[in-house]
Amino acid sequence: MDRVEQLSISRRRMWLGFLVGYGLSHGASIVASFMMDPEYGIRISKIVGGILSVCSLGGFAVFAVYLVRLILVRKHISGDPELESAVNDELVKHNRFKAYRIAFFAVVLGLLVMIFGSYLYPPLVRYGAHSALYIVIMSFIGAFLWYEWQADHD
Repeated sequence: MDRVEQLSISRRRMWLGFLVGYGLSHGASIVASFMMDPEYGIRISKIVGGILSVCSLGGFAVFAVYLVRLILVRKHISGDPELESAVNDELVKHNRFKAYRIAFFAVVLGLLVMIFGSYLYPPLVRYGAHSALYIVIMSFIGAFLWYEWQADHD
């Protein structure tokens, strides 16, 4: 296995770790803040709130570790222009573009659901920005990883 292939596999693993960490961290945070809302929440017990907080902190730790790894590998790759162009080839750029497109439509759909759903359940507006950011990041990274996986198995 050559250096470019190793870096591509490593990048995918880091993005997957980033996705899992971010998903746990922010997903648990959104659920906990929604469920513990004094006005609209279902007033969950402190034990469930504590479990969600621990999941959020654990997810943040995973997110931070993979983010640092991603930054370090990016810094290593950017030092060699030839290696950078080999790792970020046309297929990767095309997959990134398709993932941006998926993320755009996912956030538009998510915001429409929140806007129209807020007429039935007003607290949806309160969590809209946090949820929109979550939808964008999760859909982009998930779509990018899916397209990369498809490219490897075609």
